[in-house]
Amino acid sequence: PTLGRRARPHGGVVTTARDLARYAQVMINGQSDVISAEGKALMMSPANESAEGYGLGWSLYAPAGVVWHSGANPGFQAQITMRPETGDMALFLTNAGSGYGFGETGSIGYNLILDLLDLDAPRTEPQTLIKGVFVLLVLVPFLNLFLAIRQWQKRQALPSHGRVRRSVVTLVHALLAIGVSWALLRFVPAQFGIPFSGLALFVPDWGLILQAVAASFFLLAIVRLFVDRRAGQVATGT
Repeated sequence: PTLGRRARPHGGVVTTARDLARYAQVMINGQSDVISAEGKALMMSPANESAEGYGLGWSLYAPAGVVWHSGANPGFQAQITMRPETGDMALFLTNAGSGYGFGETGSIGYNLILDLLDLDAPRTEPQTLIKGVFVLLVLVPFLNLFLAIRQWQKRQALPSHGRVRRSVVTLVHALLAIGVSWALLRFVPAQFGIPFSGLALFVPDWGLILQAVAASFFLLAIVRLFVDRRAGQVATGT
């Protein structure tokens, strides 16, 4: 999908592994060419005492003597890692990704680069908790569909429950649908500093799941409202 002009400052560069390798060679050759040698060294040095892990556009990992930078657009991901002292570099590009849980490719690239450069650094392990949350959210729409069917099947027994009880349960369903939808489509994306449209674009699997969960709660609320209305009509004989 097209990102539009607003994405140009942070991404959208079309490149190849060979082009990135040439760029990496320029950055670690220790010479003044496109950028002065002093400028390159400054870019790959800590910005200040409180930001020892970041230079000017480069992330730093002092124990291994490496600098790196990564980025992603929907469906694409890249990472470049360099060890200036030895002149080693490793590149990782993929035309997949944009997942988080089961389709996340960043950890694969990170661990691969550790192997290529023979770096002694902590490896990225599978995120069991995130995968568990992912699976649970996938199951929620099916659970709500089952509950909606059960509500419909029990509609004949609802008139005996009483109007107040039916109204309270229906109100709870409606408030739950509104609250869950607000939390998933507004509150959660806001915690990452992006609107839901941005989350759905860069992490489409999670975007689809969150939409399905919100829709399933509204489906359950609508079925409950319709069943409650029919039950009220039966109870009053209309």
